Amino acid sequence: MDFSIARENMVDGQLRPNKINNSWVVERFSTVPRELFVENTEREQAYCDTSVPMGGNRQLFAPMVAGRMVQELDLSETDKVLVAAAGTGYTTAIIAPRVDIVVAVEENPALLDIAKRSLVDCGCGSNKVQWVTGKPEKGHSKGAPYNKILVDAAVDEIPQALIDQLENGGKIVAVKKDDDGITRVTSFTKQSNTLFAKHLMETGATVLANFKKQEGFVF
Repeated sequence: MDFSIARENMVDGQLRPNKINNSWVVERFSTVPRELFVENTEREQAYCDTSVPMGGNRQLFAPMVAGRMVQELDLSETDKVLVAAAGTGYTTAIIAPRVDIVVAVEENPALLDIAKRSLVDCGCGSNKVQWVTGKPEKGHSKGAPYNKILVDAAVDEIPQALIDQLENGGKIVAVKKDDDGITRVTSFTKQSNTLFAKHLMETGATVLANFKKQEGFVF
């Protein structure tokens, strides 16, 4: 399989028709070898318009979903970014060369090893990435504040720890399951410790256990 042709088809058939037209975002998705970040048995499916297993019972978001999330962050070279639940590092590889620093948090050491190796293999700005082994819902307080946060997994709600680590005026992008049961790519802007949400698109996703809503006590 010619993965370079698959990447070109992904960009032309999935990203551009779905409002992903930022020049640097398109360039990164055209360049980063997505096949390095999925399970070996799934490499021929890496560029399909669907989520793909990356190992550890985890999945990469579909290219269109990842593209909308990255584009919505509106990244610049001065940004300090937290990627929570970084997995095998595909989204981290997309954004790293664009920003000042990325703090990538992942609790699965096997996925983290793949991420570190893959970023070096594809020359995707690994020198700008600080890898952290830890609970993604806790973020990385030692590196805070961040002006952009990307949650690379579906969530029931944005954890308070991540909100606390985001600077005022900063932005969080995640796939959030709403009260109606639909998961949506959602952008949150922080103003005076309150998050203001903007829905971007609906998508199918399973909420990662770390980000499930905690049930309260019933008396």
